Amino acid sequence: MAIKKLYADGSAPKDTDQTRPMVIRVANQIGERIGNTLGPGGRNYMTPDGITNDGVSILDHMRFSDEREDSIADAFQEVARRQDADAGDGTTTATLLTTTLTPLVLADVPDIMCQFLTKRRLWG
Repeated sequence: MAIKKLYADGSAPKDTDQTRPMVIRVANQIGERIGNTLGPGGRNYMTPDGITNDGVSILDHMRFSDEREDSIADAFQEVARRQDADAGDGTTTATLLTTTLTPLVLADVPDIMCQFLTKRRLWG
């Protein structure tokens, strides 16, 4: 009898390679929304706190329907928070850089199983 894997929300994984596309999809959605706020002609967004074009404020109020996508978005939100804490400005730029670099970095990161097999071959 096979063991069935379940996520915290009770759903089962359809395939083992669904995380990378999910991360890239979340990065693209955040990048599109936050990227619209850059520059003098940037878009303003209405949040419960008021009208803003600040990256960290917009990210604070962005929610995704899937719990896993929401967790991924928290990582991008942390980038904006740290930029705000370190410099006090540039949260939109830091978020855009992160969302742009994420697909590029993920393409170069090998799968965990590949790393395990490589280490096994190297160290016997």
